[in-house]
Amino acid sequence: MYKVMLVDDEYMILEGLKQIIPWKVLGFEVVKTAKRAQEALDYLKEETIDLLITDVTMPKMSGIDLVKKVREISPEMPILILSGYQEFEYVKQGMELGVKGYLVKPVDKKELEEKVKQIKKELLQKERFLSHKEMYYETMVQKWLNDEINEDEFLTFLAELNLTIASSYSVIIVNQADDSIDLEDYALQNNQPFVIQYDILSSNQTVIIFQGVRSELNQFVKGIESQLQGATFKIILGESVSDWENVYESFEKARKLLLFQEFYGAKEASQMIVNLTQTDEEEAKLHFLSFNKALMIGDMPTIKEELQHIYQQMTEFRYTPENVRHVTFLLFTDIYRQYPSLDKEIYDKTLNKIHSSESMQELKQWLDHILDIICDNPDVSKRYSELVKSAVTIISKDYSKDLSLKTVAEELHVNSVYLGQLFKKETERSFSQYLNQVRIKKAQYALLNTDKPINEVGYDIGYNNPTYFFKMFRKLNGLTPKEFREKYIQNYHSFDDEE
Repeated sequence: MYKVMLVDDEYMILEGLKQIIPWKVLGFEVVKTAKRAQEALDYLKEETIDLLITDVTMPKMSGIDLVKKVREISPEMPILILSGYQEFEYVKQGMELGVKGYLVKPVDKKELEEKVKQIKKELLQKERFLSHKEMYYETMVQKWLNDEINEDEFLTFLAELNLTIASSYSVIIVNQADDSIDLEDYALQNNQPFVIQYDILSSNQTVIIFQGVRSELNQFVKGIESQLQGATFKIILGESVSDWENVYESFEKARKLLLFQEFYGAKEASQMIVNLTQTDEEEAKLHFLSFNKALMIGDMPTIKEELQHIYQQMTEFRYTPENVRHVTFLLFTDIYRQYPSLDKEIYDKTLNKIHSSESMQELKQWLDHILDIICDNPDVSKRYSELVKSAVTIISKDYSKDLSLKTVAEELHVNSVYLGQLFKKETERSFSQYLNQVRIKKAQYALLNTDKPINEVGYDIGYNNPTYFFKMFRKLNGLTPKEFREKYIQNYHSFDDEE
């Protein structure tokens, strides 16, 4: 039911307005009547309504003055004004204040009913618009976190929010024990509009993409602590990134750290803040970048070599057992995400191994064992459902065509949203991320095994825009196509090379 307030200094008029039309049948409920404008204004400062109907001529404060003050509280609230006679000046002022209609007393029942029906129609349209807008907003933020948004989409999204690109972004994940405290209002009050609920663990977590420098972030997080006072929570602070395109990296690292904290960490703590930059300072000393690039390329000898370097460095830097477990967990999740041949049993065994191992060497040997499993069984579809296997097959076969989630879903005769969700769940990558990785691997092979010009390689694998091809190649490899060809042409050995 939409809520209505009636304002008139005459008691009989108020009673008549309550009875003149079937409010509930029309979808409205009269929740308040007021004989003075100030009484109505005081009510509106505490409560919200959907429709205000007010007399014009009242003592102390007129209906027009009331409308002016109401507009300061609710600029878009539908308002109807009443008067005992047709007065052009009242009509003019009312129209300037955006009222929906002017009715002359005695009020005509049919005219009032038509006005109310029209207002209901507009309220419903507004609700639908806001619902679509909210869905669009949540979809765009999720695409941003998952690295599925292109530059044009992102700039359009910012423009619709009247925002510009910030100089720094940081992802914050808040995991509450009971999800009882809504942080969206706090974030919006602090000019942080990017807030969504995201299913990372068994229930939704609050994810905030913070805009601002680190000192501002720390102050913002203190405010979150105050909001959550007395509650059980964990706050994960992602690394700060200067490029909006790298927000997904901040999110992925924070997400992994949350999962790690849930598996191995201070579960008994009622309140906990994990600052990713603290661990980043240690991880920055390791060969993580080289390891991940080799992992992406599929260069197994280099993967094993970089893994050995990482464990040697942890020994040299005297990592604590907890930090060694943390790094091992991050290394494993990167491997697991890249190679679907590893099934859920391996995942569970690895978590138990991380938890129970008594030495760094034992953890290193276990990861070596996992890499051997990958080499012996490079079946990329082992843990996929039949539907996702089919989608992967189409990508592998038609990667050079103009593929999209929509076209693949149509070919498989399924809903694109459902396919996208299932694909993401099983591969831990969005459709576009998976497609780009397949294309870039094909580009790697062509660069090292043919003499084709670089632009032609890009066209052959499905990139019609050379600039986008260069950008995507560098994003996934850390090198331009030219640098990659020069570096690996003599010593590239991938366990999954094409025949």
